[in-house]
Amino acid sequence: MARLFPTLLDCLEKGELSVSILALLVPKLTEANYEVIMKGIEGRSKREAELFLSTVSFDGEIRAEAPKVEVKILCPQTVYEKLERAKDILAPEGQTWADVLDHALEAFLDKHDPLRKAERAQKRAEAAAHEKAEVQAEVAENTALMPAEEVPFDVEPVIPGDTIRSRYIPQDIRHAVYLRDGGRCTYVSPEGHRCLAKRFLEFDHRLPLAFGGEHCLENLRLLCRTHNSFYAGKMMGADFIRSKVLEARGDAQT
Repeated sequence: MARLFPTLLDCLEKGELSVSILALLVPKLTEANYEVIMKGIEGRSKREAELFLSTVSFDGEIRAEAPKVEVKILCPQTVYEKLERAKDILAPEGQTWADVLDHALEAFLDKHDPLRKAERAQKRAEAAAHEKAEVQAEVAENTALMPAEEVPFDVEPVIPGDTIRSRYIPQDIRHAVYLRDGGRCTYVSPEGHRCLAKRFLEFDHRLPLAFGGEHCLENLRLLCRTHNSFYAGKMMGADFIRSKVLEARGDAQT
């Protein structure tokens, strides 16, 4: 190698090239890519040089792809068996060992990485602030136009305060509502007939969150999608429901 590329020794003597980086170059260097590589690794650390080398072909072309690093590990048999099982599961998708590790690491980082948690919290806060503004505007508009005698539950609408109410209903309350309502829509027609629907049930707040309603057994009931939309239209206005339907259809198409 020194006879083929004599300038390598000069770089070593001048301290411009470390022995560890030279070891990376040996299996990669050719007459065609020598100048490209030497220029590309100048001033780089060993890791940076390794990443750059993974993108350079033997003929000197720099491939337009993500840099790759070779990783060798010594692991217990049990860990290897888990890797093999994961690769079996991903086999229909034509996944490689790198893909298996990527899936595993993504799952781990999503659960444990403080930075990712902070980013998700920021997005949730931004979404909550946006939702709060929409609810305030919608409630103010609808209640301003609503005759006093039609104000729901004979109470004044309450616009959420500095913190938007969470829409999450605790699991124990969900179970209690399902048991009490028998897993069936609770709408009763003016003639006294109860809706028979047991599919596509949704949790409805008798007093909506936008009006100060709470996630409690007394304020929740099961309604089928049709009757939930019916009550929501009466409370929030037909235009509001129409906009939500169009929004949901748009999300489903994307």
